[in-house]
Amino acid sequence: MTVNASSLTRISVDTSETSANNIATGGVMSADGRYVVFQSTATNLVGGDVNGFFDVFLRDTLTGTTTLLSTATGGTQGNNVSSVAAITDDGRYVFFNSTATNLVGSD
Repeated sequence: MTVNASSLTRISVDTSETSANNIATGGVMSADGRYVVFQSTATNLVGGDVNGFFDVFLRDTLTGTTTLLSTATGGTQGNNVSSVAAITDDGRYVFFNSTATNLVGSD
């Protein structure tokens, strides 16, 4: 397979295209290429990311937005690692592993 450098797109960026300030890995793309999920310890991909753990992010390549997914319903960040993200072909569902105990009730 030949890859054209002009077709490469960095996904570990914030909404204003600033590169992640720490490791980002494990990118998985939806079938149509619109959505990519990945894990990162970067603290600058979304505002207020201060938990210091690997978090799971969703990059929408159409709108150029990056969203932190590994949070509880109220927006509380995970209190431990979230990683190994995957996404359904249509991009509707994302799932990931986490050792955080505060993302869902009765965990």
